[in-house]
Amino acid sequence: MVMMLLSLLLVMGGSRVGLLNERVSGNSTDYQRAFEAAEAVMGDARLDLACAGGRCGARAANNWLPCDDASFADLQAALEANTPRCNNGICVDLTVARDGGNTTGNPANSFWSNGQLGAFTAAGRPARFGQFTDTVINAGQAVNPQLLNNTWYWIEVLRYDSSLGAQQSFLAGQNIAPNKSCPFIYRVTVVSQGRRPGTQVVLQGLQYFREP
Repeated sequence: MVMMLLSLLLVMGGSRVGLLNERVSGNSTDYQRAFEAAEAVMGDARLDLACAGGRCGARAANNWLPCDDASFADLQAALEANTPRCNNGICVDLTVARDGGNTTGNPANSFWSNGQLGAFTAAGRPARFGQFTDTVINAGQAVNPQLLNNTWYWIEVLRYDSSLGAQQSFLAGQNIAPNKSCPFIYRVTVVSQGRRPGTQVVLQGLQYFREP
């Protein structure tokens, strides 16, 4: 009886270890799938940005990323009634409380983790992979399913403050000041959620048009 009991305990222990390993492996796979989707969508958002000012015609005239002050003022006025102030992935500065908190500081205060993600992913607020880059993906294609389901991006249009140019520089004194014909910094945020509860990847990057 003692030997049978010990054998049973060993079998149960082995089963628990196997189950734990399976869960860890599943969580890792789910996170990797979400991360790969986020990277792909970040690249798609940059391609969308390449059409700022309607250069590519990928967006409707009232949906362009502004490259001049007049268009920027029009964007601010058009988005003022929205909460959050986004339309099809184009947003104004989201650092204020009504728009999701501090997106550049503590992640706990940002919209993807403070309970406001639902408002940001509501119809018409985010953009999805291929939506404005003429990249068509059908559900039947062998692609990462997260590209079609739970991955979104937002592009914040931030007016560049030339008075900060001395502080905003890279090594060797290279200034990050954007092209004078398009004096804006665009902050891209990508959120990808996995199939398992709690799996979420967030990527952010800054883009701007350099002087020729």
